[in-house]
Amino acid sequence: MFLKPTSSYLENGGTIEIPHPLDSLHHEVELAVVIGQKARDVPERLAMNYIGGIFTSLLHLLTSNIKDMRS
Repeated sequence: MFLKPTSSYLENGGTIEIPHPLDSLHHEVELAVVIGQKARDVPERLAMNYIGGIFTSLLHLLTSNIKDMRS
């Protein structure tokens, strides 16, 4: 699990600004599940009741320089 701050969101149809110069740009498509309400020890059969939304085409961009630094 990791945090995506709201400052990293881009509206549908928005423009991605890529800083220059970059050696390369790595991309990933991820599944994002938004938890809709506080919960603890929720039985599996009720888990979907706590989902606020699911995004299936979240684009995650990372430069190779930054990716190498986090490894």
